[in-house]
Amino acid sequence: IIEPLPGRAPAVRTSPTSNVMKRCAQAYAETFGTDCKFVLEGWSVPVTSFLTRTSGAEVAMIGLALPDDQIHAPNERFS
Repeated sequence: IIEPLPGRAPAVRTSPTSNVMKRCAQAYAETFGTDCKFVLEGWSVPVTSFLTRTSGAEVAMIGLALPDDQIHAPNERFS
């Protein structure tokens, strides 16, 4: 059981076998020439639970970055 902390959004989990994830994985493979890897992770993006709840659709979170982008570092950048 996952219990959100006060002031936090509820957890969201999208199935890797859902239609949206299958389409995202196919687009990823066609774009990058390699299979998509599914990773179960936590997110601190509260809008995902809002979008899921209000639309009734599943949300796909796709991380794209270069190794030297240094995500969340003091000199973070996204080329």
